[in-house]
Amino acid sequence: MNSGAGLKGTYIRHNGSFSSPELINSMTGEIYTADFDGSGTDELIISNADGFKLFRWDIDAAIPGFVQVTGSSNHHIVLTGDFNGDGLTDMIAKQGNSHYVFLGKPDITAFFADGRLITDEVDFAQFRTGRFLGDGSDALIEISGNNTNKEVDLYKLEVMTNNSSLHEVCNISLGSMYQTLDIGDFNGDGKDDLLVTTKSAEDTINMRDVSIYYGTGSCFYSPKTVVVSNAGAWYSSFYQIADFNNDGLSDIVFFGEGEKKSNHTVGISYQVLLKHPDVKNITWETISGSVEIPFNELNGAGYVEWLDNNFSSSVVDIHGSGSNNLLITVAAWYST
Repeated sequence: MNSGAGLKGTYIRHNGSFSSPELINSMTGEIYTADFDGSGTDELIISNADGFKLFRWDIDAAIPGFVQVTGSSNHHIVLTGDFNGDGLTDMIAKQGNSHYVFLGKPDITAFFADGRLITDEVDFAQFRTGRFLGDGSDALIEISGNNTNKEVDLYKLEVMTNNSSLHEVCNISLGSMYQTLDIGDFNGDGKDDLLVTTKSAEDTINMRDVSIYYGTGSCFYSPKTVVVSNAGAWYSSFYQIADFNNDGLSDIVFFGEGEKKSNHTVGISYQVLLKHPDVKNITWETISGSVEIPFNELNGAGYVEWLDNNFSSSVVDIHGSGSNNLLITVAAWYST
């Protein structure tokens, strides 16, 4: 799905194909997809500073496609998650300086009928959601602190009849060399864990080491170091977490600096850490290698002059087979 990017609207490319995109709406902004009504099919929300629109796929239409079913010109979506544990995705939206939680409903047209004011004054831009408590609901973490010490606060959103509030569950310190934080269930216990990369004072780009703070259901255990071969060769901000071997455990892929291989190809080194459960312990399998990415010629001529090392990646089941695939975007400069 594309939003903006020269297409002047939000478009969908069906079944992961690269055929002509289909326009959903002229509105652009942040995109959220989730099952808000429990129908088994994801709805689509497009949100920006001017409000949001919610769309549902209408299979019974003469030409099946997304139709708008509700929206708001006053609210901007900031977070989604199942905050009350009923199996439906909820959302936190901002209106002015206030935040409200809207609970998912089987009748999606009534989704925004009863927004419940969050009484705490916080900046939800610094929050992330995850299944940290093991009770079937999504909790929230906030990353705060300064260059001397970064901290993580774990919160439970208490949703009541007329309003809602944040209840702090615990607090942990990440130290001064914190670089990035991500979320995954690395031991398969149903509770999300924290993956934290750190940097050194001498090298602020590449990793120093990687640690996992395993979730306890009420906080996090002391960090366990993950052995990453030649850790300094990998970018601390360019990695991907997903289950790549279909065993229900989160795996990690780290990427290194790109390299020009020929006039029309660039190479990226990688290291995959696969989780494997066993009876006594949870172990990692390391797979290292590199991949060459071809660049098509521009106007029938030209060659790669240098690699920008501006990478991005995403995980998607592009073939519909139930397996996660890794998509990598690479920027390179071309000369003619």
